[in-house]
Amino acid sequence: MTARNFCRTYRITALFVFCPLLLAGCLAPIKAQSCDDPLAGKWKGQWIDLTHNHKGPLRCTMTRLDDTTYQAKFSGTYGWLIPFWYTVQMRVQQEGNIWKLTTEHNLGKVHGGVFTCEGTASGDQMEFTYTASGQNGTFSLKRR
Repeated sequence: MTARNFCRTYRITALFVFCPLLLAGCLAPIKAQSCDDPLAGKWKGQWIDLTHNHKGPLRCTMTRLDDTTYQAKFSGTYGWLIPFWYTVQMRVQQEGNIWKLTTEHNLGKVHGGVFTCEGTASGDQMEFTYTASGQNGTFSLKRR
């Protein structure tokens, strides 16, 4: 075996052996946070616009930023065709087994203006009411 072939074989071996180990190490803290944290992780459900009688699918990924703040990344579809997504920081407060969540964020005029949302989470269920640009409605989510 020539030195050139040895180096090439070594690089391929390193790629298939060490990269999966590195990737597993990077993903392990994310999974641990989701399991230990009652709010962090992926959620799935629907949104309902009570003002205009629309509804659609909704997904949310919650990430803990500190003891009282989570980042919520919402994504869904309006009219089953038009995708939307936005990220807000939610203030949280635990009261027994129930978590209270609130946020107020300016999404911009195109996306509904000032978005306010408040709700509760308990177990594998989150329920919210929201207002944005004269619309109001609900979010109902379950842990995925």
